[in-house]
Amino acid sequence: MNETNRIKIKNIYYMLAYAYTGLRDPETINAGTEEFDHIHDLLAKIIVLAVSDQFKKGLYRSYSQTEEVLSQIKGKLLLSESLKMQTIPTRRLVCSYDEFKEDNVHNQIIKATMLLLLRNGYVKSEIRKEIRLLLDYLSMVKDISLSSALFNTIAYHRFNASYEMLIGICALVVRGLLQQTEAGSYKLLDWIQEEQMYRLFERFVLGWFQKHHPEFSPVSTIINWDLNGKTGDEFLPKMKTDITLKNEDKILIIDTKFYADIYSSHNYSGQPKFNSNNLYQIYSYVKNQDVNHTGRVSGVLLYAHTDEEIQPDSAYIMDGNAISLKSINLNVEFKFIAAKLESLCKSFGEDLTLEESKAMTLAT
Repeated sequence: MNETNRIKIKNIYYMLAYAYTGLRDPETINAGTEEFDHIHDLLAKIIVLAVSDQFKKGLYRSYSQTEEVLSQIKGKLLLSESLKMQTIPTRRLVCSYDEFKEDNVHNQIIKATMLLLLRNGYVKSEIRKEIRLLLDYLSMVKDISLSSALFNTIAYHRFNASYEMLIGICALVVRGLLQQTEAGSYKLLDWIQEEQMYRLFERFVLGWFQKHHPEFSPVSTIINWDLNGKTGDEFLPKMKTDITLKNEDKILIIDTKFYADIYSSHNYSGQPKFNSNNLYQIYSYVKNQDVNHTGRVSGVLLYAHTDEEIQPDSAYIMDGNAISLKSINLNVEFKFIAAKLESLCKSFGEDLTLEESKAMTLAT
């Protein structure tokens, strides 16, 4: 993996744990200390860790209907089927009964994902060995063909809530990392596509605030356009925030960004320039949220670190509202990532002066 996207496996696992519900307290997970040179090994190891954790809790089992020719009646007798199949002369009957077993779509997806990784030549032998051991526990689960659409059919409830993260990881592998060649074999892409990692980063930050700062009611919200009248608003794009925090009459809107290149351009002297589209976006969110022009709505563009020499760390007052550009390093110990997110809460929870926030007034 290149430096732009190098992230510790523990941190990837923690991000997934916060992004998807159902896993125990992320800080208690033993995710190991291995370093990986290839994304193939990293994702395969994450699958191993997540599946192992689920096995300790127990496999999800559900009732499914089974039809079988039996010598004794079990469940419901299917007389018409027995007559069609002419089983009565042999003193056997077709019966239908419910069976409580682990052969359900949730476990089928897990098994199929592990088989895809097992067949991939880039996954190193020791990890493939771990996958084979785990597959032994799924011997009663039938093989299926995976598709992106399959993940949209999955339902969760209190008996299988712990599967949400695990299925989410499988979806990340299938949708973001696997492609089918013309010969029908599978291979892993070089890295999680930017769109996939962006979604994970966004869900992780929201999940972290929901767990550690529920007092701010963290949620993704829709912002209405501040219009003089409603005519024609159906043609306007929706403004949906990644994270919105509320503290009494104050609102903080956080927009997460995961790019290979943070800056869109450089001036004649080589000075990097922020991406204007990102700034316009967060500015629109803030101004349309602050319909009464109170200045109590602020915004943050939160970037994942790249290998750029200069990382965003700026704060401004734009037409009365505070807008900041910050970055977070995902390749450090997780406690430092948590501290960075905590610092956003601290500045949000307190009324800081312009000097304290090192903001600059800009003409808009």
